[in-house]
Amino acid sequence: MNKKQLWLVIGGFILIQIFYFGFDTVQLDKEGEVAGGDEVAMDHAWDDHLDEALAELSDEDRDTINAWMSRAEEQDVVARKQLASFWVSKSEWELGGHYLEEIAKSSPTTENLSTAARTYATGAQQMEDELHRTFLRQKALSLYDQAVEEGAGFQVELDKTLFLIKMPDDQNPMQGVLALVDLSKKYPQEPEVFVQLGRFSIQTGQWDKALERLLQAYELDPDRKETNCLLSSVYKEMGDADKSAEFSRRCENN
Repeated sequence: MNKKQLWLVIGGFILIQIFYFGFDTVQLDKEGEVAGGDEVAMDHAWDDHLDEALAELSDEDRDTINAWMSRAEEQDVVARKQLASFWVSKSEWELGGHYLEEIAKSSPTTENLSTAARTYATGAQQMEDELHRTFLRQKALSLYDQAVEEGAGFQVELDKTLFLIKMPDDQNPMQGVLALVDLSKKYPQEPEVFVQLGRFSIQTGQWDKALERLLQAYELDPDRKETNCLLSSVYKEMGDADKSAEFSRRCENN
């Protein structure tokens, strides 16, 4: 592997680590799955996508990827991680997600499941084609559900919920918001839930509600910079200059 290939893999690996430990979930009814005929079509589409992505590579990179793919077919976890890292570094989220999903199938830990989910979720938000966007959305939600069932905990549940808000179901557009409210009841000690609820209230112009929710977050963690900055903005919108200035100072000092 030459230096260029090494740095691509390292870049992809760093992004995957962000998905593991960084970053919209409550246990909701599972989304409908892709219909059988569409699933077959997506398999063909995935093969076409892979062929197109391979065609864009240099001969040297293509040879490396083909070698890793051969090893991955033999259940080689290291090769699957190399493929996932490489494709994520190229922003090929569907291809990277595929190999991360394969890792999660063979070792269904909460980390593996949630990392694959976040990769598909990122791809879904960037995909322009509706069929692919829907497919990746369903993949992400299914893997988020599996991670929650395995006991992933608060952060993964929040990731799924925020994803539902960003990519709502056309038949149930408020599903993510309602899930976030439920999450605040399940995890009342987590300030991040109330910050996110406050952000949503700001976006919809519900200033009283935004203030209530952000003050809940403030009580849980008064030194959190984001909360103080948002409170300053909310008080300004509500015409309370003194409170706005107070939280502006807190924002700057944290």
